[in-house]
Amino acid sequence: MKNLTSEISENVDHIVISNEFLNEKKTAVEIFNLDKKLSDHIGICVTIFEEQQDF
Repeated sequence: MKNLTSEISENVDHIVISNEFLNEKKTAVEIFNLDKKLSDHIGICVTIFEEQQDF
C-alpha cells in the first residue's frame, strides 16, 4: 500500500492505493480549498495516469 498524501501538512484525509494497482503508473497530487471556505479541511485530488510510451 502507498499513502499518496502522507507528505501533505495539516491533512487528516489520506488517499492510500495498493502498489499492485499503481504498478508503473505516475501520480499527480493537487491541493485545493487552502482558504477552507468550502470545508474545514483542505481538498486533495490525485490523478493516476499511464506513463506515455513513444512508438
